Amino acid sequence: YKGQFKLDVMNNRLMVKQPTGDSIWVSADRLSTIVLNPLTPDQPTVNFRRFGTVKTNENLSSASLVRVLHEGTYGALVQLPIRRFYKAAPSDAYSLHATTNEIRDESVYYVIRPDQTAAKVKLGRRVLTDAMGAVGKQLDLHAKANNLTLKSEKEVVDALAGLSKVR
Repeated sequence: YKGQFKLDVMNNRLMVKQPTGDSIWVSADRLSTIVLNPLTPDQPTVNFRRFGTVKTNENLSSASLVRVLHEGTYGALVQLPIRRFYKAAPSDAYSLHATTNEIRDESVYYVIRPDQTAAKVKLGRRVLTDAMGAVGKQLDLHAKANNLTLKSEKEVVDALAGLSKVR
């Protein structure tokens, strides 16, 4: 289906804007895959999907719709989008402190290994190389050779893509 989409992570639903101008809200529980194609050539394609039977002791389940950052022969790096609403504390009428409600991005990254086990990770060389298991040493060597810190999504995806080409 071609149209404009908005993924509402807090309420777990997808808004589809039809060409007529009407909007339809669809529960994300009914979707298995979402592929958002870029509007301009310099933007990447964004893929959301469910991973079937992933073994983990964290809040990643087969029902979780995750953003796939990279998928290769050694596994995948995914992001579980989490947004939380925090209500501001009430303050005095003449208080100098601004009190506003806020929505915080508390997304979590996971490495899903080929044996369908997942590990929660933070972006960084040491944590990622430990989570990658047997491939971790190769990832570390590749990151050092290309002077990558692996602290941003782009660096991690580039390193994993480069590692896939080497293997």
